[in-house]
Amino acid sequence: MSKTEYAWVIQRDDGKFYAGWNFDRNWEAKEYFTNVLEKVIINKQVFTIKNALKEIKLMNLQNCKPVKVEIRVVGE
Repeated sequence: MSKTEYAWVIQRDDGKFYAGWNFDRNWEAKEYFTNVLEKVIINKQVFTIKNALKEIKLMNLQNCKPVKVEIRVVGE
Protein backbone atom coordinates (compact mmCIF):
# COMPACT_ATOMS: atom_id res chain seq x y z
CA MET A 1 0.00 0.00 0.00
CA SER A 2 1.37 3.41 -0.90
CA LYS A 3 0.79 6.66 0.93
CA THR A 4 1.25 10.08 -0.66
CA GLU A 5 2.25 13.21 1.27
CA TYR A 6 2.86 16.72 -0.01
CA ALA A 7 5.41 19.15 1.37
CA TRP A 8 7.35 22.24 0.39
CA VAL A 9 11.09 22.44 -0.14
CA ILE A 10 13.27 25.41 -1.07
CA GLN A 11 14.77 25.43 -4.54
CA ARG A 12 17.35 27.82 -5.95
CA ASP A 13 17.13 29.21 -9.49
CA ASP A 14 19.83 26.77 -10.66
CA GLY A 15 17.63 23.81 -9.67
CA LYS A 16 19.47 22.83 -6.49
CA PHE A 17 17.56 22.21 -3.25
CA TYR A 18 18.26 23.82 0.13
CA ALA A 19 19.46 21.10 2.53
CA GLY A 20 20.36 23.20 5.57
CA TRP A 21 23.64 24.59 6.86
CA ASN A 22 27.19 23.25 7.06
CA PHE A 23 30.34 24.73 8.56
CA ASP A 24 33.42 25.50 6.51
CA ARG A 25 37.05 25.06 7.64
CA ASN A 26 36.87 28.30 9.63
CA TRP A 27 33.70 27.14 11.42
CA GLU A 28 31.60 29.70 9.58
CA ALA A 29 28.06 28.62 8.76
CA LYS A 30 27.34 28.28 5.06
CA GLU A 31 24.13 27.20 3.36
CA TYR A 32 24.21 23.78 1.76
CA PHE A 33 22.46 23.07 -1.55
CA THR A 34 22.19 19.70 -3.29
CA ASN A 35 20.81 18.17 -6.47
CA VAL A 36 19.54 15.16 -4.49
CA LEU A 37 16.03 15.65 -3.11
CA GLU A 38 16.44 12.71 -0.70
CA LYS A 39 19.19 14.61 1.16
CA VAL A 40 16.73 17.43 1.72
CA ILE A 41 14.23 15.03 3.29
CA ILE A 42 16.91 13.30 5.40
CA ASN A 43 18.11 16.70 6.69
CA LYS A 44 14.50 17.54 7.64
CA GLN A 45 14.35 20.60 5.37
CA VAL A 46 10.72 19.95 4.44
CA PHE A 47 8.24 22.72 5.23
CA THR A 48 4.73 24.08 4.97
CA ILE A 49 4.46 26.94 2.48
CA LYS A 50 4.35 29.47 5.31
CA ASN A 51 7.47 28.07 6.99
CA ALA A 52 9.36 27.79 3.69
CA LEU A 53 8.78 31.49 2.99
CA LYS A 54 9.83 32.32 6.55
CA GLU A 55 13.04 30.25 6.20
CA ILE A 56 13.93 31.98 2.92
CA LYS A 57 13.51 35.38 4.56
CA LEU A 58 15.14 34.48 7.89
CA MET A 59 18.21 32.84 6.35
CA ASN A 60 18.42 35.43 3.56
CA LEU A 61 18.51 32.73 0.87
CA GLN A 62 19.11 34.47 -2.45
CA ASN A 63 17.38 33.40 -5.70
CA CYS A 64 15.26 30.79 -3.87
CA LYS A 65 11.59 29.92 -3.95
CA PRO A 66 9.38 27.29 -2.30
CA VAL A 67 8.30 24.38 -4.50
CA LYS A 68 5.73 21.71 -3.73
CA VAL A 69 6.90 18.08 -3.82
CA GLU A 70 5.09 14.80 -3.63
CA ILE A 71 6.51 12.22 -1.24
CA ARG A 72 5.26 8.71 -1.89
CA VAL A 73 5.80 5.98 0.68
CA VAL A 74 5.75 2.57 -0.95
CA GLY A 75 5.58 -0.47 1.31
CA GLU A 76 6.72 -0.61 4.89
